Amino acid sequence: MYKWIAPIAAVSLLIGLQMTAARAQDAATTAPAGKATVSVTVLDSDSKPVSGAKVTLMPPRARKKKAAADAGAAADPTPAPTPAGPTASGVTDSDGKVSFPGIADGRYQVQVRSKTAGAGRAAVTIADGQDQTVSVTLKPRAGAAPAATQPAPAQ
Repeated sequence: MYKWIAPIAAVSLLIGLQMTAARAQDAATTAPAGKATVSVTVLDSDSKPVSGAKVTLMPPRARKKKAAADAGAAADPTPAPTPAGPTASGVTDSDGKVSFPGIADGRYQVQVRSKTAGAGRAAVTIADGQDQTVSVTLKPRAGAAPAATQPAPAQ
């Protein structure tokens, strides 16, 4: 009566294994491990190191290049961006520094956020596995004034 369950389960298992293997192979070809290290230094608006800032290395959003291609524009000589999503993230140390090893060639955005010092970003391009160093100076959040310049509360 239940002789059909075993063959269906076996076929389902084989299909699942084939799909998993295909995804693993696809991931290995679209996101190769790189050789470069991106070192980031984060400074506040007074050029002092910011510790505890969250730093995220991301490929830039895909841009529409169809219009440029249709117009016969020259090809972009910089490496192609890596797959979407965060490539690496970390938190700055007491010297305002964080490093990301194993980064593949491509264009990236360095995005920085600090609860106390604000936010900032910078662009970095990795080519031929060469290490890159980036410095990001944070801009205070809009409406956030230093404590010394805030008006005293009304009494």
